[in-house]
Amino acid sequence: MKKIKLFLILFICTILFSSCKNQEQKKYLKNLSGEWKCDESPLELKNIYSGYMAMRIDKNGKFTIYDAEAGNPGIKGKMESVTKDQIILNCSKDEDFDPPASWETMKKTQKIHYKIKDKQRLYLIYTKGNDKVTLVFRCN
Repeated sequence: MKKIKLFLILFICTILFSSCKNQEQKKYLKNLSGEWKCDESPLELKNIYSGYMAMRIDKNGKFTIYDAEAGNPGIKGKMESVTKDQIILNCSKDEDFDPPASWETMKKTQKIHYKIKDKQRLYLIYTKGNDKVTLVFRCN
């Protein structure tokens, strides 16, 4: 009987925790959603042009980063495990996969750190080892 009660308590706690986590994730996704245009170059690499990129993020976490100047596809998929400072980009396996300039070693499932400043600037921070490349997007 004690095992059943313990199991029920753990089960209820898991459901409550999951519900709170989903609500929190929806809040973060809402802050990220919208149309974004990338700055001319990454913060750390002024010699690389990134101003061609645009990004769309839906409230449900679906995203697309694409070449707005040439109309070429880039990456698309869904944002998973969104927290206050990191997301996991889960790129579609059936779609083109052309990561942003300076993110060439990006994987189809990639952890990215981010910051939002003034609700107008979104910093996407890609790290590989000790190196990082930050793309700055501005809200359209």
